[in-house]
Amino acid sequence: MLFSSITFLYGFLPLTLALYFIIPTPKGSPAFRNMLLLGASLVFYAWGEPVYVLLMLGQCFAAWAFGLGIEKWRGRRAGKLLFALSCCASLSALLFFKYTDFVLTNLRLSPLRLALPIGISFYTFQVMSYTIDLHRGKVPAQRNFFTLMTYVTLFPQLIAGPIVRYADVMKALVHRLLQMRVRPYYLYQMDLITGGSHFKVDVRKGVEIIRALRGHTTGYAVPQYVVDGPGGGGKIPLNPNYIVAKTDDRFVLRNYRGDIYEYPEPSPEPVALRHGRWKD
Repeated sequence: MLFSSITFLYGFLPLTLALYFIIPTPKGSPAFRNMLLLGASLVFYAWGEPVYVLLMLGQCFAAWAFGLGIEKWRGRRAGKLLFALSCCASLSALLFFKYTDFVLTNLRLSPLRLALPIGISFYTFQVMSYTIDLHRGKVPAQRNFFTLMTYVTLFPQLIAGPIVRYADVMKALVHRLLQMRVRPYYLYQMDLITGGSHFKVDVRKGVEIIRALRGHTTGYAVPQYVVDGPGGGGKIPLNPNYIVAKTDDRFVLRNYRGDIYEYPEPSPEPVALRHGRWKD
């Protein structure tokens, strides 16, 4: 389906937009609308490539599965190995469809003459943008497979680009709350309750989410990550540590991109001097 076709302009696009604004958002949740966008994107792609849609879904599933392992073992040898395997898995299909016939022809063998899947370059590098950001610690792993599929297959950019960063899409999703006049206020860590260990995630995962949002969106869209202190200790805010080191006269700071800066600490002025006189 082409963007300039009658089917898209007078059928697919108006119907998708109408359903998008008709579908309710219970409690401000855009989940139903996201599922509509996912379904519409798959129909849009399958309209021209009904077979190769399975290849695209396989790429999404591989990125989702590798992503969970990359986050679990980030910074370790296993995490680096999974990241390398995820890149190989993403690029292997692209290289196969683009260069197999070229290699066979140069070897004087019969080419396979396979049709190049529509948009394979765009969604391949879209998938890789997610795993690269995840490997660098800029975003947390996406545990909802359908949300990751929506990110990769979104039809406005699926076959014509541009290739976008995962953090940018996450920022747009958070902005939806602001558009509904809902400010994300708290991000709660689950309370310490009996039988809840199977549902809990590590505290560092919450810090990673805040780190991925900060610097990529307005401060109004960044919730405060808190834990409830055991025994009635109240809400305790947790933030990424941006202070690397400090001395008597300066701070060494890290920004959201990981860049290091030195910030001088102003010397306190004597009280007597502020009043225009000096006393020992």
